[in-house]
Amino acid sequence: MPELLKDLLHFFNNDFPKDHEFSKVTASPLPPVTPEIWLLGTSKKSAALAAKNGMASAFGQFISEKNGAEIIQQYVDAFEPVKKDQLPQSLLTVSAICAETTEEAEEIALSSLIWQLQTEKGQGQSIPTIEEAKKYDLTDKEKDKLKIMKQNMIIGN
Repeated sequence: MPELLKDLLHFFNNDFPKDHEFSKVTASPLPPVTPEIWLLGTSKKSAALAAKNGMASAFGQFISEKNGAEIIQQYVDAFEPVKKDQLPQSLLTVSAICAETTEEAEEIALSSLIWQLQTEKGQGQSIPTIEEAKKYDLTDKEKDKLKIMKQNMIIGN
């Protein structure tokens, strides 16, 4: 993956080394201004890759149980600028479930959370309705996992 990312960056910057296999390939259409490229990741490895390439980093807390704040700090500490005066940029992405009341938001969140548990077991064909989610028989292990998953979410009105 690191090499593919480098290739992508070279395409955007149109700066492949002359001896590279893609040196004669031109991406088209190229935007008049090169977009700022962000790397969405869920691990230390992704953050390190973004830091090493002088890229902005987005941490996907909504799909990770890892410590996002710690990983972002490691990214900031390891950041290697590729442009003059460049600073690290990061953001943390989270799941947010909102409704008229906190109780309603909790019900909506339960539906999504049950689907995630089912998917991990190869059973999540579709997101269950609120009624189906309420009827889902959770094991003690799943109840514990649900509590952890909810800590990475914003649920309320």
